[in-house]
This record gives sequence, structure tokens and C-alpha cells, in this order.
Amino acid sequence: MRTPPPLIHEALIDWLYGPARAAPNLTALSEGFMVALQGAGVAVDRLNLGVFLLHPELAGVAYQAAPDQSVSAVEVTHDALRSATYLNSPIRASVVDRQVRRYRLDTGADLEYPVLSELRESGFTDYVLVPMVGTLQRVHVLSVASRAPGGLPEGVVDAIVRFCAPFGLLVDSLTTLALSEVLLRLYVGNQTGPRVLQGEVRLGEGQSIHAAILYSDMRGFSQLCSAQGTTATIDILNVYFDIVSRAVHEASGEVLKLMGDAILAVFPVHEPGEVDERRAAEACLRAARTAHAELQRERDKGAVGGLRAGFGLTLGEVVYGNIGAPGRLDFTIIGDAVNLAARIEELSKDLKQDVLLGPRLAARSGATANRMGPVSVRGFSEPLYVYVG
Repeated sequence: MRTPPPLIHEALIDWLYGPARAAPNLTALSEGFMVALQGAGVAVDRLNLGVFLLHPELAGVAYQAAPDQSVSAVEVTHDALRSATYLNSPIRASVVDRQVRRYRLDTGADLEYPVLSELRESGFTDYVLVPMVGTLQRVHVLSVASRAPGGLPEGVVDAIVRFCAPFGLLVDSLTTLALSEVLLRLYVGNQTGPRVLQGEVRLGEGQSIHAAILYSDMRGFSQLCSAQGTTATIDILNVYFDIVSRAVHEASGEVLKLMGDAILAVFPVHEPGEVDERRAAEACLRAARTAHAELQRERDKGAVGGLRAGFGLTLGEVVYGNIGAPGRLDFTIIGDAVNLAARIEELSKDLKQDVLLGPRLAARSGATANRMGPVSVRGFSEPLYVYVG
């Protein structure tokens, strides 16, 4: 016996104001919606929730759900929105005119979009698209497809369309939350972004941690600006930042700051003791060596002129948290280990060595074969040995 459409709408509203509000993300929301539809007796065999982002790298994400299957999240690039597949699709049509679309696939009638023919060949009998307008004129789209003989009853389709008005508000809220997390990861780092999003934003909040520090600075940046001009300099900076950042991330570190032509990265020591200190030190050294080798390959190709950088690596205790002023906060690390990394990088120019290690990081990483010094380090009272990485 089929559930009457008014009861379907009521059941979906109960789910929306109950379990749906506790969904931590769009994946969980999509999974819960599929379960709610099935629980209300709606014969949905495929659900797709497409959310559109205001994001520099992604246009959106499609969350695809089916009965008794895990939700898959498919990233949609900006290039994908310029492809023939998207441009000739009913989803684009609904995004543009914001109109609900329904296609009966079991009537034998001609179908105007290629994807509809594919759905028909897969045994689907009905396909419904509902656009949902969010903030800043973003348009998210819900689609449901059914293999039920004769398709979905008219009243059921109406119930789903009516439900999408309040449902779209929750979708847009979770989309904004997801975008906030992505943007925070982009601007303050993979580990720091979630901490800020969880409320660690008060001035002066921080914690003392042990970490390996990587400080890198381009060589001859001022001369590069004068010789190359602004546009070319930005292109070269992007190459440099990309190479060093990828090396840091591949070694499980975090790029904490981009400062002009310099990079500050951190490799936290998660557990006290020699074992985890060694892991962090080795990862930091591996990232510096990988970036240095890649920069050398770029120079050999001649693609970025004389691009070169120095690296200063240290290991020690730092304070990791918020500093700044009430109207402007900066989530960063401070401490002697950070200062020493920057000073060692300065020494790399005079010593004509691109990668230099502080004594503690060298000892923990086992890179003590090539020692230099003792040398005077600006800001530190005692000379110390440094090691070539």
C-alpha cells in the first residue's frame, strides 16, 4: 500500500527538523535523505545532490546516493562546467532558469538530453530535478530517479518539490560550512583550519608543542622583481610556492605561512620522545631535499630563470596559536626554534649551501656527516654548528 503524499511530506519534514539538523556534513545529509525517502515509501533508486561552491578550485560537489550503498562525493571542476556534457544537460537548464523538471522515461517519447537516454537504458522510468536557491544566488540541484513501473505518482513528486524549499536552506547552510572549512584549509593550513573553525579564535590562545620547522626563502628576489616585472615575478613565485608546498604536504607537514617570498612550514611532534621527534625531523629534511631537487630541475629546464631558494631546518619547542590584535588575528608559531630556522636560512647564503640544519634536527634525522662551524648566528649569544642537508 502506497503512503499518501501528504503523509510523505509530513514524514520528510519530521526528518528535516529532527535527524537532518544533526547531520555533520553533506555526505551524511544525502545518506539520511535517501533513508528518509525509503522510510516514507518513496520508490527512489538514485539520488544526486549537487551543491555549487564559491571556491577557487572547485565549482561544486555531487553527492550520489543509492539504496544500501555508501554515498560517493564527486568533485566538479570549473572546467567541467564548460564541457559539452554539462552544457547539454537538464541540470544546467534547471540551474539557469531555476525551474523544476520532470522526465517520464518509460513513454517512448523522444528525450532532449543524452543523459536521459542513458537513464532510460539503465531501466529508470522517472527523473525529477529540483533547483534550490541558496545565498549569493548559488543554485543547488536535487535529482531523484526511480525504476518503479509507471514512475512516481504525481502527488509524490509534488511532495518532494514542496519539501525542497525548507530542505534547500539546510543544504545551503552545510555547503557554506564545507566551503568555510575548505577556505580555512587553503589560507591557514590543513591542521590549523579545522582548529579555527572549531572556535580556537581568541587572542592569545595557544599551546606549547615540539615541532620540526622548515623556513625557506627565495634567493635574489629583489633583483628578480626589477629584472622580470610584476607579472612574471608572480608567475615565478607561484612555481616556487607550489614546489615547496607540495614537498611539505607529501611529507605530512603543514605550510603555515607564505610571507612575501618566504615559506614557514611545521612538522608537529605528536607524541613526546625520541621516536616521534625523529619522525618529524626526517619528514622535515625529506621535504627540504625534495623541494631543493625539484627547484634544481626547474632551473635546468630554464623555465623559471635563476630560481633558487635557501632552507633552514630546526627542531624544538614553539608556541602554536593566535597572536595579533583584537581586529586582526594571526594563527602562527613563535619561539626560538622558528627564529633559529630563519637565521640558519640567512647563513645558507654566506656558507653557499642551500639546505642547512640546526644541531638538534641534524642529530634526530641522522644528518650529521657534513658539519660546518661553529658559526655566529644573529640573535643568538653562542656560536653553534650547522649541518649541510
